[in-house]
Parts: sequence; C-alpha cells; structure tokens
Amino acid sequence: MKKLSLFGITAFLLMISCAENNNNNYLPANDFAQLRVGNYWIYEWYEIDTNGVRTQFHGIDSVYIPQDTIIDGNLFFLIKGTYFGTGGRAYSMLRDSNDYLFDEFGHIRFSTSNFTDTLLMDTIIRNDPNYYCYIVYQMKDKNLPITVPIGTYKTYNFHGDLYYTHPLYEWGRRDRDNYYARGIGAIKERAQYVAMPTNLERVLIRYNVQK
Repeated sequence: MKKLSLFGITAFLLMISCAENNNNNYLPANDFAQLRVGNYWIYEWYEIDTNGVRTQFHGIDSVYIPQDTIIDGNLFFLIKGTYFGTGGRAYSMLRDSNDYLFDEFGHIRFSTSNFTDTLLMDTIIRNDPNYYCYIVYQMKDKNLPITVPIGTYKTYNFHGDLYYTHPLYEWGRRDRDNYYARGIGAIKERAQYVAMPTNLERVLIRYNVQK
C-alpha cells in the first residue's frame, strides 16, 4: 500500500512538472504576429550599399489584416498591403498553432520554440533554369534587440540563408532576416535583389494592434 501511494505521489508530481515545463517552453507565436482583424503596420524601405550608407528606397509600405477565413477547419488571417511602396502589392494568409505560424500551403513561417531545425526551404528560379536561388530558413537571434525608427525591441528572427548556384556569383551566402517583436509584429525585414550587392531593409515606422 505504501509503495502504491509513493508511486501515485511521484506520478502526480511528474505530471505537474511536465505541465509546467510545457507552459514555460515557449511563448504563443501569435504574441509576435498579432493576427487580428483591423491591425495594421506602416514601413519604410532603405537601401544599404557596400559601404554601409543608407538611403530611403521605394517609399512607404502599408500592411493590414482586413478579414479572417476558415480553411480546412483552421482559422487563417488575410494579410494585405504594398511591397516596395507603390511598386507592387502583396498578400499572404497565416494562422497560428501554439508556438508556430503556418501559411495557407502548410509551410512554417515562424516559431517561438524551434531554434534548431530547418523550418522552410524556398527556391527562386532565375532566367536561366540551370541556375537558381534557394533560401534555407530557421529561427535565430532569440531576444536580439533591434532598433527601428519607433524604438528598440527584443526580437525573434525568422532567418533565411540565401544561396545562388551560379559558379560566377560573387556575393556568396546572403541574409534574409525577418525580425518580430512581441506585442507588435514584424518590425524589420532584410532582403536583396539577387543580382545586386546592396541590401534592402524594411523598417516599422507606425503600427496599430489590438491588445
């Protein structure tokens, strides 16, 4: 009887310990995405040359969430807006699942818990089909402070390593960064034109999210 009681107490304590660990292992992914209808974000683009000189580039982007929808039983949020100012329009659909964000194709777009595995591989075909770019994404830089015009915030980075398979490509591996701040959303993005040595940055200048 004593052995049985001791086993029951031990099992109970283990269950409590596991529950506490599960609760503390990660933050909800939506804390960093702020997927709610009516939320919006305003960004500026900058070009950074090989000497580190920044110049404003392509104007202003406006990104907002006009609606949500159900796909295969999952709640997705439509994200619409401009990309490169007036140069293009973009939209995506995201849903949160505890510590992950997924797009409508089932691809992982962010995680608060997995800083080890490759989360996504993306391929970009150039004009010559024999050579292409591919980007390998994983989470990096947990709680890294990032400064944008409206302040400095601790961020999680959905980071991509971009490679171009052409043997004469002279700029090597390049960084594609997507920094998210808790309670705000995406605050900074780093991208490139593959055929140019400069970097492009999109930084948050204004936002409105529902608490």
